[in-house]
Amino acid sequence: MKKTKFMTRLGAVVFALAILFAMAVPALADTTTNAAGENVYQGAANTSVYDLTNNTITLSKSIVFFNADSKTVYEPNIAYTYTVTPVTVDANTTITDSTPKTVHVKTGETNVFGPDGNTVTITFGGTNTSTTSPEGVEVLKSGSITFVPDNFSSAGVYRYKITETIPGLTDVTDVGLTARGNDYSVDRYLDVYIRNSTAANAQPGEKEMYGAVIFKTGTYDNSGTQTSYEGKDPITTSTDKTTGFEPGGDPSSQSGQQGQYTYANDGTVDRYTTYNVTVTKAVDGSLGDKTHQFPFSFSIANSIAGAKYSYDKGNTTVSPDPVANDGTSAVNDNYTTNLTLANGESFTVYGVPSNQTTGSEVAVTVSEKNTTPDVYTVAIVEGNNTLTPNPATLAATATATTSSATVIKAASTKTIAFTNTLNELSPTGLAFRVAPYVLMLTAGISLVLLFAKRRREITDMI
Repeated sequence: MKKTKFMTRLGAVVFALAILFAMAVPALADTTTNAAGENVYQGAANTSVYDLTNNTITLSKSIVFFNADSKTVYEPNIAYTYTVTPVTVDANTTITDSTPKTVHVKTGETNVFGPDGNTVTITFGGTNTSTTSPEGVEVLKSGSITFVPDNFSSAGVYRYKITETIPGLTDVTDVGLTARGNDYSVDRYLDVYIRNSTAANAQPGEKEMYGAVIFKTGTYDNSGTQTSYEGKDPITTSTDKTTGFEPGGDPSSQSGQQGQYTYANDGTVDRYTTYNVTVTKAVDGSLGDKTHQFPFSFSIANSIAGAKYSYDKGNTTVSPDPVANDGTSAVNDNYTTNLTLANGESFTVYGVPSNQTTGSEVAVTVSEKNTTPDVYTVAIVEGNNTLTPNPATLAATATATTSSATVIKAASTKTIAFTNTLNELSPTGLAFRVAPYVLMLTAGISLVLLFAKRRREITDMI
């Protein structure tokens, strides 16, 4: 009996503590839906987007990097600017949390931002490099915006809109990106939670930020599947919590490891796809010099202004060469650098961005110079496509160039094979060199014999 009473009392205490704990912790809206399916954040509260110590919210931006050979590449040259502006809401706009408790949302105010204002810029590019894979590797960068809680007119939940722009560019394709799908141009929204200060020595009118939620609005079908993002303003549709402008895919839901998630078929990500070109060298023929280092050069046309790529020979990586403003660049035009290949060697140009403009695809042209005194025949082949006449002559000090620029838009590395051939001389060449002298000797002997015969004939007649 005593044990039963003890357990009953213990249960009551635990229940009471649970209630007190629930009341003590601020409940940000995190319910999955309401009866109308409106004005409700989907998923758990995204507490990672705010820092209550510094009164900041963090915006995240992701690009997913692809390369068929998993090469490390240079990032695209792009800066994203995010501007936070007030959303005007009506009196019917409310939020319901999980307790449930409903409050009206307030129109955002303008004089509440910190010294850096209401914008933040997140930059990719420069000398930054990123790892890649055929399945895609997400690279996430962040920036923050500061609020001044005391500048809010009163406690409450204030709504803002976050707009993404790319200054100096007309589209993400200008830097070789493939834009994410149907939510690319959709604004994100921000609710900032402000309350009266809870500090022990708080003065009248002092306030504090105790939460923030970034979300995007969407439309769902009857099965609960999201069909589109609308970004309506004011918000009247179901919403998804987000940490900013990150990809639509969620690696954390795939066994908790990003490495197990593939972006290859995820149309909701910003993609940066790069390609590679491998140039191989072979020397054939019994007189071909297999040790000679033949100089090479290559050029890239229709590339992305400001993009960077690299090339390596074996295990030696050469410094990146920036693409010029006109989108073209050449390496080793004068054939004087160490970009040379002997028989069995190769070099690879990697990290070449894809120009998404139809008819202006990125192209690589490769040339070889014959710095021997011999005349070779040369064949240049890309896959099964022969780029030179067969046979083509590569004379001393002459160059051999791919007759058609190689379009770099494929799922795997392209290979351009240069084969120089110098066969041995035929032994019959000796006969050709002595033949004139043999003919002259034969003619001389014939004349002598003819003269002797004629003389005998004359002698006999006498």
